[in-house]
Amino acid sequence: MSLAQSLDRIVDIFEHRGVSMRQHLRPGLSRAEVQSVLSPLGLIAPEELYELYEWHDGVDDLYEPGLLLGEHQFLPLKEAAKEYPEVVKYYNYDDPSSLDLTKWFPFASFDGSYFGVYCDPTPFEGLQYPVIRVFEGVNTEFENIDRMVETVLEWIRLGVYGTDETLGHDDLRFAIRKRFNPRIDYGSLPSSL
Repeated sequence: MSLAQSLDRIVDIFEHRGVSMRQHLRPGLSRAEVQSVLSPLGLIAPEELYELYEWHDGVDDLYEPGLLLGEHQFLPLKEAAKEYPEVVKYYNYDDPSSLDLTKWFPFASFDGSYFGVYCDPTPFEGLQYPVIRVFEGVNTEFENIDRMVETVLEWIRLGVYGTDETLGHDDLRFAIRKRFNPRIDYGSLPSSL
């Protein structure tokens, strides 16, 4: 299943469960439009980031129910580009062993927490283009955007994410995330997304 097909499936499931989502998705962008926003930032984005924004340009209402990307909402590209320097300024550390956030681009957020992709072809922690969460620290959360979407789709498919009734399934969500992202060492304790 392609990234766009997986995302469409997530939206379809939400819609089937009565969570209006499709009407809030902004029209997709062309590759040239995505490139025109990313190029000035000096980022070498993975193909998945282009596919994500070609599918849709985020949502028009970040506070609408139905968080599309793992308890985070899908940011419009230009809004993400505006957030980028602020997050980098606040979280980028001078420690040479830490992640250089100038090579990271946010595509989803919720209440000050951001998911972004590491936009450098040089692997980080052995992963090429991992999804990094920035919130009270910097953590590798998913192997890449595709694995993130597959993980969220499985959460929704199994009914452990997406509605108030699914609260309290942290252990199962954590186990699914580990299964879909086996190259990430999460440790042994669930970390809420």
